[in-house]
Amino acid sequence: MEFRVGKFLKYMLDIIYPRSAVCIACGRECKTYNRYGFCFACYENLPFIRPPHCCVCGRHIEGGEICRLCVEANHVFTSALSVFEYNMPISDMVKRFKYRSFTHLAEPMAMLMVEAIELRGWSFDAVVPVPLHTKRLSLRGYNQAEYLAHSIGKMMGGKEVLGTALMRIRNTPSQIGMDRAERMWNLYNAFEVRQEDLVKDKTILLIDDVFTTGSTVDHCSSALLEAGAREVYVATFATTIYH
Repeated sequence: MEFRVGKFLKYMLDIIYPRSAVCIACGRECKTYNRYGFCFACYENLPFIRPPHCCVCGRHIEGGEICRLCVEANHVFTSALSVFEYNMPISDMVKRFKYRSFTHLAEPMAMLMVEAIELRGWSFDAVVPVPLHTKRLSLRGYNQAEYLAHSIGKMMGGKEVLGTALMRIRNTPSQIGMDRAERMWNLYNAFEVRQEDLVKDKTILLIDDVFTTGSTVDHCSSALLEAGAREVYVATFATTIYH
């Protein structure tokens, strides 16, 4: 009886004097936070990508429809979007999600991505995460893009998530510090669709955490299109910004 009273008292105290939560961006304890899990101080200063957007890569653009980088890159996907610029505190948040097993961040990240997808009015049949090679997956223990893909699929009415349709068949070196040309060469023939019937005649939403030069999602999109996909849209949580 004493144990039950103690639990009830603790429950009531938590309602009257709620314990601090931790902001998903800065990591500091806060008494109040918004529905995504950001403290209000962080949320007011987050590097959202504001319209107008490049109709291809989704980055902010001052004028016209397509940015200079996309004219030069000639991407093969239909269109891409990102929620944030890859700057602090978003870059730190992505690193914790990607390298430090903060997989619970997939839910709020996916929530923000879904809102951006719905604003664009995209229509698609299935969700595909950018895959990791089996060796890298074994070292990291999880694929962050797959966490995002499943959360997005669930939030968008139970969209089918094709987690095994696209495979990474070459364990390529890290691309940190490479430019687009180097990345494109590094990823040559790195991806393959082994279950073509899963993607044939479907519009695919390709998911990753960060859009840098677009080389990874271009190679993934090429593999999906060659396997018979109708078209490919790309959604990432953040994008690097070039000036």
